[in-house]
Amino acid sequence: MRYIFEDQASNSALSGSLPFPILEGNTVELMHNKFLSIDAADPAKAFLVTASMNWTESGLEDDFNNVLIFQDQAMAKAYRTEFEEMWGSSGPQPDLAKARFGPAKLDNTPSFLSIGGRIVELYFTPSDRIVPLLAERLHSADHDVQFGLFILTMDELSAALKDLWFEGLDVRGIIEERYISGSDFDFLLGQGVPVQEHEPYGLFHHKYALVDAAAPDSNPMVITGSYNWTNTATTANDENVIILHDADIANQFLQEFEARWSELVSVGELEGEGSLFRIFPNPNSGEFWVEYRGIPVDDGLVRIWDSGGRLVGEFDSLAPGLYVVSLILPGGQVFLGKMVVE
Repeated sequence: MRYIFEDQASNSALSGSLPFPILEGNTVELMHNKFLSIDAADPAKAFLVTASMNWTESGLEDDFNNVLIFQDQAMAKAYRTEFEEMWGSSGPQPDLAKARFGPAKLDNTPSFLSIGGRIVELYFTPSDRIVPLLAERLHSADHDVQFGLFILTMDELSAALKDLWFEGLDVRGIIEERYISGSDFDFLLGQGVPVQEHEPYGLFHHKYALVDAAAPDSNPMVITGSYNWTNTATTANDENVIILHDADIANQFLQEFEARWSELVSVGELEGEGSLFRIFPNPNSGEFWVEYRGIPVDDGLVRIWDSGGRLVGEFDSLAPGLYVVSLILPGGQVFLGKMVVE
């Protein structure tokens, strides 16, 4: 038994005398991993436990998290290699002189494994160039992308989500931290991407994205792990990312996403799926597009009001300000959106 802990977190269970050695990890940023490699040397007993859940009372009982358990020796060995790089030794005691954390780590683990006929990708930051890789996986989507994130400040990944939305894919997301410095929540919202802030009790601590989860014939995948979509997690923290190519597991994550999504949106938004109508770019300089997702243009009426409630008649010369745009369908359904002209 060997244990590496993060010194910036409360570790009350480590107080007192312990029957196993421990090591404080990454004194500059965060040792943010949450994995457990069990009996990696024994093919019959090897397990790997990982994903987003902190091993705390709130992480277990209150927060929204996901946990993956692999009964696979190759996975357990790969994570043991990562552990021992931080431990600085393959023995029972850590070697501080050889211990590597954060940017000092090497790219020394396999990235692709086959487990039960399924492709599983595994990456560790900062040694693996994770942002372009994740952007590439997102751009592989043909139909839909759902993302459930504790925080999103990595602009390159936000841009990938926006691009997919503009390409006409069904893109939706839930984010816990809307107002933290650098958050891309309002950027996505301004581009028309359906994104919801998670406000109910318990942290939305997930770090996942689903690619084509609603299209089982289109290589569905789940991206998850300990990795928050931030610059610090990319360049300085010790993190891990798992990408599962499996339609059944993607569907399980999709069911969890839909359960949380339904708690955050109104009945009307659920019936309209919140994505039939969008305005982009938003904010804009007075030139913009209104898209009716799946609705013929001739079947709808678009009206624009300014923030004072006055109907605007000149669509090509809008003054700077906040506007409300409505789409009125022949059946009487009304979809509303906000638009900012700068």
